[in-house]
Amino acid sequence: VIIKLNFFSFKSGLESTANISFSDYDGRCPIHIAAAENNEDVVNLLFSWNADINSKDKYSNTPLSDALKAGNTELAKLIHSKGGGLMFIKLILN
Repeated sequence: VIIKLNFFSFKSGLESTANISFSDYDGRCPIHIAAAENNEDVVNLLFSWNADINSKDKYSNTPLSDALKAGNTELAKLIHSKGGGLMFIKLILN
């Protein structure tokens, strides 16, 4: 079950903890979830906290691939512009 957090609650939680790279049992970090859920506010907040934009889960998915799989093309473009990449990203976004 995925619990959708209010952006301000999430931000407050980040401000009170130093580890934004914690992951779940599948190796998915908060930036993976935010990308898959098309939550641009949280993705941008995580960028500002220096989240690893190219982190891979145990299936080798990155935040960019999560955004693309979910059909979040605009968010995928943003992630790519911040340094998130895939070998075939130019074919998809250009």
